[in-house]
Amino acid sequence: MRKHLLSLGVILFVSILCIRSAFAADDKDIAATVNGQKITISEINRAVQVLPQYQKLQLEMLEDMIVKTLIYQESVKAGIKVEKSEVDKGFKEYMKKLNLSDEVVKKEMKRMNLTEDLMKSEIMKQLMVERFLKKRSKELNITVSDEEVKTFYNENPDTFKKPERVHIRHILIKCDQNDKEKSEAAKKKIYEIKEKHKRKEGSFSDLAKKYSEDKASADEGGELKSEITRSSPLPKPFIDAAFALTREEVSDVVKSVMGFHLIQLLEKKPAEKTAFNEIKDSLKFRLLEQKNNNEMKKYVDVLVEKSNIKINLDKRDK
Repeated sequence: MRKHLLSLGVILFVSILCIRSAFAADDKDIAATVNGQKITISEINRAVQVLPQYQKLQLEMLEDMIVKTLIYQESVKAGIKVEKSEVDKGFKEYMKKLNLSDEVVKKEMKRMNLTEDLMKSEIMKQLMVERFLKKRSKELNITVSDEEVKTFYNENPDTFKKPERVHIRHILIKCDQNDKEKSEAAKKKIYEIKEKHKRKEGSFSDLAKKYSEDKASADEGGELKSEITRSSPLPKPFIDAAFALTREEVSDVVKSVMGFHLIQLLEKKPAEKTAFNEIKDSLKFRLLEQKNNNEMKKYVDVLVEKSNIKINLDKRDK
């Protein structure tokens, strides 16, 4: 078994839902019928189980559950307690997050041979594991000094680089570029807006509020909340036009897959290194989390070494 700590957070009773759904169905559980011929969930499972992705996921899930079981056993030895009211609260919160009717939930639980008691048992175990890990982390009293943070910052300059970026407003008139008639109408409209701005019939912000069809930014005068970099997930003509502008300049009409745009540059910022004080706190937290994870990995390795673990899952070539 690979000796590393996988995400404990994913092993709630969600894992029970996923795993049991793959094995609980029998031949009477019909997934579909095709001209009267039945396709069962067991047939789907057999087809899925031969996939390398499934086998890899199954092994990873097993390892994760082994780690959770080991830590749960340690939490029991440590006398960690969880009140019934906490478990009930966790159960209610999870059911609420499902956002499904009681009827649908009951039907799925029955199909997967799940009970409320079984799910609450998993919640209880998860809460015990979390409580135990928090207690252990507190006892270890792991800290990160300001000097460590500064050293990491200085030794990893590329990690903290900010690319060149621009802050813009824009006006969008949407259209399907494959629809010639609508495209021409949109193009005519955007040029009319450009003329209104040229004749000072309104500021760019006012015109954006009145005409822009980008509802996410129109109310803000066309101003985009996030700065744009050259790698932003926006059409290349849009990005190229934005970076070619000078402050307060308005672009020519820009055509993209979304429609036609006018862009106004508010600010352009050069590539730079993020200031230390700007990220000091978040970096300190990151390094503290890293230390905790390293300690946890060592702890799990020790548990694995001293435990009697037998893997019955079929061995598969990697």
